[in-house]
Amino acid sequence: MKTKQDNLFLAELGKNIKRLRNKHNISLRKLEVLCDLDRARISQYENGLRDPSATTLAKLAAGIGVHPSELLDFPLPGA
Repeated sequence: MKTKQDNLFLAELGKNIKRLRNKHNISLRKLEVLCDLDRARISQYENGLRDPSATTLAKLAAGIGVHPSELLDFPLPGA
């Protein structure tokens, strides 16, 4: 079961994924092709509704053109 802290972390992670995708002018449709991930699933990650695995984070980072650590580069909620 996810805690409130887990949900806050996933929300911030999702915001950062979306921010980086938009910064690099990549649409959801294009990222879907680049990552071989379903667009609806990517949207769920961006909205903090799903918890991406490490391999999924690596795929997203590669599709966006950033190092995977950049996806996690945000202040920890509540820290």
